[in-house]
Amino acid sequence: MIRYIVQSMRIYQWTKNLVLFAGLIFTLKFLDPPYVRDTILGFFLFSLAVSGMYILNDILDIERDRLHVTKRNRPIATGAVSVRTAVTGGVLLLSAAIALSFAARHLAARGAFYANVHLGDGWIACCSQSAPARQTLRHDRVSMPPLSALSEFLTT
Repeated sequence: MIRYIVQSMRIYQWTKNLVLFAGLIFTLKFLDPPYVRDTILGFFLFSLAVSGMYILNDILDIERDRLHVTKRNRPIATGAVSVRTAVTGGVLLLSAAIALSFAARHLAARGAFYANVHLGDGWIACCSQSAPARQTLRHDRVSMPPLSALSEFLTT
């Protein structure tokens, strides 16, 4: 049973989440332990959340997956994992990712904000009506903004 849940998590897809490390590379922070630690934590938490969503999506698409040439071999579509077990697994993975993010909110919030600012700053600058976000983007390109900037950004 656990083997099928792990298969439903699609861990091989986690390689796409390595894009989170681009922020470290492009800002030359890859030798700075706190940034590396935060990015690694963000990678695993994001990957757990995505895996939970894969499972929940497989439940929603179960009938279509059963008709698809390759998707019909997925554990949920074949019945190797019951819908009840899949819901439990998906919700547990998502809940664990969220709970661990809050437990490590200092690390996760700073890492997520760091990745968003440095990877998506062009999009934020173009689309954001938030003065704190625009100020952060103009004046704090390389150094990490304080958490107060994050709370101002999220509340405006």
